[in-house]
Amino acid sequence: ALSTSMTALTTALLAVIASLKLTFARSLSLGSAIGDILSKPALRYGTPILKTHLDDDYHKWIEPTIMYACRAVSMSIAFWLQQIISAVHSAVQGGQLFTASLCRYLRKYGISTFDPDTSNLDEMAGYVVAVLGLGWQLFYRTPFILSLVLLPLTMCEYAIRFALVWFN
Repeated sequence: ALSTSMTALTTALLAVIASLKLTFARSLSLGSAIGDILSKPALRYGTPILKTHLDDDYHKWIEPTIMYACRAVSMSIAFWLQQIISAVHSAVQGGQLFTASLCRYLRKYGISTFDPDTSNLDEMAGYVVAVLGLGWQLFYRTPFILSLVLLPLTMCEYAIRFALVWFN
């Protein structure tokens, strides 16, 4: 039983890492491409300014520094945008799952006769829950007590991030 559980957990972890690596690579590629586009005008306008302020010994480093700075900034923006896109996606999906499951639960125990398969009301309620969830993700911090309860999950998230970035 323990062996089966460990195999299932390892398989799930590898699936998560593979999915995140694809998203990471896509963001990395987008950021690099945008950085290459931005480096042309940055070189055109930044090189003369830096040449007037730097010694002649450092002029050979101006072009690579501007190019890498443009890539670093654009990759940071691409990763930030990817986090927002992921937050919107998880909020919408979570809102839909929550309202559909709540409707089915209430119907199962006879509290409500509402059928989510024949109405769009649960989808509309799911969007409301999604907006609330997205607002929470973007603008609020988790209360300290809840942070302590969720500490093991937070540690797992950081371990996955570490594995995503450092292991190939």
